Amino acid sequence: MGLYDPNAPDATETLALLEYLAGLGATKEDLTEFRNELPGLASVLKLRSGRDLLTLDETVARSGLSEDLVLRINRAAGFPDPEPGARSFSERQADLLATFASAERVFGRDAIIQLTRVLGSATERIAEAVVSAFLINVQAPIVAEREDPLAIARANTAAADLIPLMMALIDEMLRSHLIAARRTFRGTLDGDDAASGACGPGSGARRV
Repeated sequence: MGLYDPNAPDATETLALLEYLAGLGATKEDLTEFRNELPGLASVLKLRSGRDLLTLDETVARSGLSEDLVLRINRAAGFPDPEPGARSFSERQADLLATFASAERVFGRDAIIQLTRVLGSATERIAEAVVSAFLINVQAPIVAEREDPLAIARANTAAADLIPLMMALIDEMLRSHLIAARRTFRGTLDGDDAASGACGPGSGARRV
């Protein structure tokens, strides 16, 4: 793979990093793909939903949806169409896509696609904020003191380990916002009802 040169000045540090990543489950393909950003591979290994990545055809077969619908949902979430034969979908993504029919029965297809766009945009902004916070507040001080790839990789792992906590916070905040939004919407309807009553027979008002 050409990732390790025992005669290089940083051979000891590189070997330690490669061993650490291998311990997290990195494959030869992973190491090759992320050869220019190996410390960051640590977070990727932690964040993947499922060990195996699927092709579009495999995702279609596993989800039970048509290829066109899978691509439409994927685009709505903010992701580009995969290259032919590329392994771009996680097993969990395919399993979640399989639940689309249930959501479609409740809201309708167009509404679910629009909600997917909103969720894709919101989660993209969250991801960008998290990565920015990591680079500025965690990685930059490590690099400033001494650029230690293994230390950066360990920091990536520690940050990724916080994702379940973040997901729990998002879950709780979303539930609270849904309750608040429902009350706001209910209040709007009640206000419309009140206005309707004020404009009813005998009110002396004329509805426009």
